[in-house]
Amino acid sequence: MKKTGKRIWGGSAPYGMRTDGTADCINAEPGTFSHECNAPAEWIGTKENGFEACFCDACKGGGWEARKMASWRRIDQSEAA
Repeated sequence: MKKTGKRIWGGSAPYGMRTDGTADCINAEPGTFSHECNAPAEWIGTKENGFEACFCDACKGGGWEARKMASWRRIDQSEAA
């Protein structure tokens, strides 16, 4: 499936969110040289410091980046800019 929205950089949107209301999983495993999962994300994780990022089901359950998240919520399509 072709992605139609552009990634939102900066602002108040969670990292990985797109302008069309969809989101990409941003999980990257150690040693992958910043290659992100990029699967469709269904979750937003929030760190203790308030930083938010998007994750797919698989990475939420066992991803390296996801382990750093303190809380979780499902993506609400209205969060897109």
